[in-house]
This record gives sequence, structure tokens and C-alpha cells, in this order.
Amino acid sequence: MAYKELRNDGQKLADLADVRSADAVYQEWIETGKKTYSHEEMWSRLLDD
Repeated sequence: MAYKELRNDGQKLADLADVRSADAVYQEWIETGKKTYSHEEMWSRLLDD
């Protein structure tokens, strides 16, 4: 049981690192003037072409 808990804690740390990395990349994306679109907006733009 203790091993399973350690594995879960390790996964939580990995998830937190992933979130921080994604946040940093997203911030850089926004700062360079790039835009984001919702899933619905993306499909609308694709279908308009």
C-alpha cells in the first residue's frame, strides 16, 4: 500500500510539472500576439474555408 501512495504522489508531482510547463508555454504564446480559439471556433473556421 505505501508504494502505491508514493507512486500517486510522484504522479501528482509530474502532473504539477506538466501544468507549470503548459502555463509557461501558453504565456509565451499570448505575449507573442498569437490567438487561441475554442473548439467550436476552430470547427467554424475550418468549415468556412
